[in-house]
Amino acid sequence: MRGRVISTVMMAASALAALAPLIAGLIIQHASGAWAVGAFAATTAVAAVLCLTLPGFRQAESPAAAPG
Repeated sequence: MRGRVISTVMMAASALAALAPLIAGLIIQHASGAWAVGAFAATTAVAAVLCLTLPGFRQAESPAAAPG
């Protein structure tokens, strides 16, 4: 089951990584490069805060501590 979950996460990450240049290009076209960098930095910051505050992520076991 772990392999399926990791595969799904990697597929989603690859799909989002493919969209990143398109989104960056649109932001640069309508605003500037600084706005694009700021938008991606803000998105990363929001993701970090969510990972630190959501209970499911806080209580998850690390892969090294998981049995078997």
